[in-house]
Order: sequence, then structure tokens, then C-alpha cells
Amino acid sequence: MSLIESLFSLPAEMDQWIVLFYVALVLAGARIVEFVAKKHYERARNFAVQGFEYLAEEDQYRCPEGEHLKLLKRDNENRLAVYQISTSCQFCRLKESCTPHSDARQVTRSLATWAEANGRARIRLSPA
Repeated sequence: MSLIESLFSLPAEMDQWIVLFYVALVLAGARIVEFVAKKHYERARNFAVQGFEYLAEEDQYRCPEGEHLKLLKRDNENRLAVYQISTSCQFCRLKESCTPHSDARQVTRSLATWAEANGRARIRLSPA
């Protein structure tokens, strides 16, 4: 049997079949996990600011119910600007779909985007 034939022939031993089945199962499982993770990431990313309006002049977000989220902190380690609503979302009608696991909604924004928008706002507000 030539090398090519031995590479493309089916295994004859049962333990080789078990290993082959295990490898195929692990690869299929990895693909499923990857698919689910991508869908979850896309959904979370879309929902992160869906319905929220950024107000550049005030450097705030406005939620779908009209409440304002003010800049809470700049997280330099993760390169994020974090905005949080000052009131509790406990009695909001959108709480379950918007922020089911906490009392107050937060929105994050990359510091690069935040600095760019903040710089443009300062240029517009500065006297000429």
C-alpha cells in the first residue's frame, strides 16, 4: 500500500474509529460554540445602544424612555467611557428587555470615539 493510499484509507481498528469520531465531535462542538458566541455578541452589541440617542452637546445618552445617562467614568484600562442613568430603572416599563440584571442602565463607548466627539463639541463651543 502506498503512502497516499494509506493516508486516504479508512481505519481498520476500532480504537482508530473512536478517536476519529471524537475528533469530529470536538470540531462540530467548536463550530456550534463559535456560532452561538457570534450570535450572542452581535445581539448584545446591537442592543447595547439600540434606542439610545447620543447627545453630543451634553455628552450624554438619552434612553428610549427619555431619561439621560451621564458620563460616569472613563475606564482607561479597557479604553471605555461609561455612561449611567442617575435614577433607578426599577419601575421602568422597559426594564426587563433593557437592563434585567441591574438597577441602573449603563452604556459604554470606546474612548477613541468619545474623545473624537468630545473634541468636536469643544471646538464648536469655543469662541472664535
